[in-house]
Amino acid sequence: MRGTRSPASDGAGPKSLEERMDDNDTNAYLEAEKILTEQQRARATEIASKFRQERWDRRHASKPSDQ
Repeated sequence: MRGTRSPASDGAGPKSLEERMDDNDTNAYLEAEKILTEQQRARATEIASKFRQERWDRRHASKPSDQ
């Protein structure tokens, strides 16, 4: 989870709303992680990873296949 970002942006031009929301989500998680215990951090990482995977699945399920 730490430092992960979607490769959707190459740094050129303004970021999309979705990218800004992802950045805000990641920054909030990293701030919260600083005050968690090791046990809480492990559980938070599991939850955040599951959330990101489900979000990725939803975003890509609606896109047509290139094949």
